[in-house]
Amino acid sequence: MSLLDVHRAVGGPRIFAIGSEHPNPDCAVEKVVNEAVEGAMREAEALLIGRLGEVSLAELAKRFDMRCTGAIEARAPKQT
Repeated sequence: MSLLDVHRAVGGPRIFAIGSEHPNPDCAVEKVVNEAVEGAMREAEALLIGRLGEVSLAELAKRFDMRCTGAIEARAPKQT
């Protein structure tokens, strides 16, 4: 299972939610800005979706366990 699977399971259809919550279809500035960033947002979302698909929960759990083990070992008294 990947992070992308989790994202989809919780119903996350959009990766990025950038922009006004109250769009104004009559605003020429808003239209021009949206057109300018639309392609970049699609590219960024495609890249992030691809990366999320590459990250498994098993790998995250392994890395988490390693950090916890390292933190425990760092706090343990040193043997001399």
